[in-house]
Amino acid sequence: QKVAGAMAKSEDVKVYLMRSGDNTLSKEQRMTLTEILNPDIYIEFELAKDVDAEVFGLSADYYGGYYDYRLPGSRLADTLVTEASVSTENVIIGINDNPQLTPIAVNDRIIPATRVYLGYISSDKECNALTSDKYTDNLANGLANGIERAVKIYKKSINFTFC
Repeated sequence: QKVAGAMAKSEDVKVYLMRSGDNTLSKEQRMTLTEILNPDIYIEFELAKDVDAEVFGLSADYYGGYYDYRLPGSRLADTLVTEASVSTENVIIGINDNPQLTPIAVNDRIIPATRVYLGYISSDKECNALTSDKYTDNLANGLANGIERAVKIYKKSINFTFC
């Protein structure tokens, strides 16, 4: 929600939230809504966890089986994670081609998609940061900056769908 708030002043980006608080839509419901909204880009934000409590940082996955010359999934993922890293002074631990991600098909076209991991809840250090308003504000502003950069790369008005 903080990212949507940070994006509110943008004239080039429309933000659609598919989650509020601890309530979320099923994958099927998200895909149906995505089909109706007809976005140009699809972004999911999630928290990660690891068996090793020392693992922390920002990362992203993208589906590399699809390539859009205007904004490849790898560049979208890199842009978002880099801006978030700069804003939070957190480390980037990976930007990964994940063949298990499902390509997002909207009205008979595949759109660039990425899943951004905002931190590791299995890390006490990161869990504490994620409960700090200052950190989450910086994270939201960094992601908003990344979205603005992605829009400039894509070079057209874009509807972003967040899950």
